[in-house]
Amino acid sequence: SPCFTSPEVISGLPYDGRKVDIWGLGIVLYIMLVGKLPFEDDNKPGLYRKICSGKFVIPGLVSHSAKDLLRKLIRVEAKSRPGLAEINKHPWLNICEKQGIRQNNRQNIEAYNRSTRICKIPFLQTWQNKNNKRSQARS
Repeated sequence: SPCFTSPEVISGLPYDGRKVDIWGLGIVLYIMLVGKLPFEDDNKPGLYRKICSGKFVIPGLVSHSAKDLLRKLIRVEAKSRPGLAEINKHPWLNICEKQGIRQNNRQNIEAYNRSTRICKIPFLQTWQNKNNKRSQARS
């Protein structure tokens, strides 16, 4: 989708796929937090100009920590985007851990599945089905 395209790809410059993915991660996170795309236009050339400018607005409803992460992920200069290790250390991603409520994700998923008997999270359905088949095969 053109809306997720990074500036270096639009410009036809050589690029690092990992940094392109970080840009895309920033776009997806923006959509999840704000409910719309950070760059929009009625035509591709206009959209690409906006993307390459790197100027977007983050509404006030987004926390300061989340704004900081978005600004780091959605940077025009690919070399200045953080790597995964740096992203994982960002305070916004670790706020639950600081509040003492972060738990092992797999345990949370398993507890959720046991309580509902059906996994309602689509991308986890495959994982659940595979584990159920393995359990049945061992019995």
